[in-house]
Amino acid sequence: WMVNKRIATMEDVECIAGRMRQEDVEEVWALARMSGRDALIHSFQISRECWVGEQDGKVFCILGCVPGETGATLWMLFTSDVRYLPMSFFRESKAHLQVMLDNYGRLSNYTDSKNVFILKWLKWLGFTVEPAELMGIDGKLCHRFWIERSDG
Repeated sequence: WMVNKRIATMEDVECIAGRMRQEDVEEVWALARMSGRDALIHSFQISRECWVGEQDGKVFCILGCVPGETGATLWMLFTSDVRYLPMSFFRESKAHLQVMLDNYGRLSNYTDSKNVFILKWLKWLGFTVEPAELMGIDGKLCHRFWIERSDG
């Protein structure tokens, strides 16, 4: 089972908006008081680069980079119907991370402390995951995460 990565389109955004994982919808609402759809459209529009992951022709995730003063904010959302990710997804994500680090130098964001899959994946990729803090409108317990390009 191979995973394909390609540039995201607005059609992809609309498709994913209706199939977002409930955890992602709740996280966005608690942090920013935005619907999952509105947050996804906004993130897509302000991202310099945005990609989707497909498996068997079906889009299962979207990610993007929003440039900032020190690197970029990395965001990623999965669809609710993602059940199994083949090893090729993890290998591809490690390679893609290096490309993003080459472009931006530093990537960061935060995620809900209950999002165990994302936290494990971030640690596997080599991100520093900080202790959880209360964030956003609802004071949700979240971990800030970041990684920097190693120039040595």
